[in-house]
This record gives sequence, C-alpha cells and structure tokens, in this order.
Amino acid sequence: MLILIGILVANAIMHAIVVMRYGVGNNNQPFLIFTFVYAVLAFAVYFGVPYAKWAVLIMSIIGLVGLTQMGRVGARDGAAGAHPVDGCTGVQ
Repeated sequence: MLILIGILVANAIMHAIVVMRYGVGNNNQPFLIFTFVYAVLAFAVYFGVPYAKWAVLIMSIIGLVGLTQMGRVGARDGAAGAHPVDGCTGVQ
C-alpha cells in the first residue's frame, strides 16, 4: 500500500508543478483537477477507504485513455510534437 500511496502523492505533486509552472489559464485546468483528485485518492488509500483501490484503477484507465486521445489529436495537426522553431531540423 505504501508504494501505491507514494505513486499517488508523486503524481499529485507532478501535476501541481505543471500548474504552478504554466498557470491555470493556459488550458491547464485538467492538471489542477487531477492534482486534487490524486491527493484525495492518496488519502483514501492511506485511511483504508473501501473501494479506494478500485477508484485508483479507474482513474488510471481514464488517464491512459485521455493521454492516448491527446496523442492522436496532436499527431494529426502537428501541434503537439512540433518543434518550437519552424523549419528546424536539428542540424547545426
């Protein structure tokens, strides 16, 4: 259980870092929501709330599906994987 709690706390901290670094206004509202969700799940697992592990499993599945969909959208329009400098090939 301690490993699961540690992973949930680390996940909440990483989401919070993204929100603190880039702010909420730049389409980062989902990161803010998931920060609180993962923190609540960490407390629920720590205190032994019934079905807390199932909630963690469901949130993990939702996260994987969401990231998969974001990757597919980004691959089509080229915005997600685009290099910040147009026309940059990486050759110097």
